[in-house]
This record gives sequence, structure tokens and C-alpha cells, in this order.
Amino acid sequence: MRSQHDHPETKTPTQATGHRAAGIAALAVATLLLAGCGKDEGVEGALDQAAGAIGKTLPTPYRDGLVVDAAKVEGNDLVFVIRNPDITVAKARGKKDVLDALQRDEQDAISELCRHDDLAAVLKNGGGVRRRFVDGSGQSFFEVTLQPAQCNPAGKPR
Repeated sequence: MRSQHDHPETKTPTQATGHRAAGIAALAVATLLLAGCGKDEGVEGALDQAAGAIGKTLPTPYRDGLVVDAAKVEGNDLVFVIRNPDITVAKARGKKDVLDALQRDEQDAISELCRHDDLAAVLKNGGGVRRRFVDGSGQSFFEVTLQPAQCNPAGKPR
């Protein structure tokens, strides 16, 4: 007499339940992995959308002769590249106190971006915003950063 194990197509109730449970477990793991990917896509999607919307308006004057040249995605941040066409990094080194004061002023002012409609989804999804100040050749003077925690849930600066 042959046992059930001699026929590969015949499974005991325990074997069938085990295969179903393994299938359900695999489906659950796949669902969790896809859900995790969705969160990353939320940040990435928000960054891409903001960069596209803002990029259509550039270049645009910023202040005091500075120009916002680009809005680009770097990691989980949207980076505004702000160019000073009139001074080089080498010249600015001689006026460190002026450059330091400008950097402090810009770090304080970046909180205004908490209220920027195009950035709301970026900040809500955990992305950040940076303003990078460069000279005419692209050399960086300094950079200031806005993290989501710096904005309250209402989107107003703290």
C-alpha cells in the first residue's frame, strides 16, 4: 500500500495549510515592502513635482542682485542655486564678517519657505530645502538648510 507521501499531488491537510500559510506570509511581506517603497516615492514625487513647478519660473531675481538659477533635487532635499554674478568666492574670503552675517540672515529667512505652496508636499513627506549661494563660476559661498521639523503642522515658521 502506498502512503500519501508517495504521490506528490496528494497533500495532507497539514501540508496544504503550511503551503497556504507560506503563501500568505510571502504576500504580507511583499505588501509591506511595497508600502515602504510608496513612502520613498512620496518624498521623491513631491521633490520632482516641486522642482518641475519652480524650475519653470527660473531664472528669477532673488534680492540684492542675486539670481535664483535652478531648483534641483539632491537626495531628499530640493536645492535652490542662488548665483551672485558680481563677486567671486576668492573676493568674498576677504570680507568674512559680511559673508557670515549674510549666512546668518539667510538661515533665519529660510523659514519663510514653510509657507511656500510648492514646497508643502516636500516638507510634509520629510524632505528638506536648501539654498546654495554660488558665484558666477558655480563655486559655493555657503548653504542654508530648512528641515521639516523647523515648520509646524500649520506650515507657518516657528
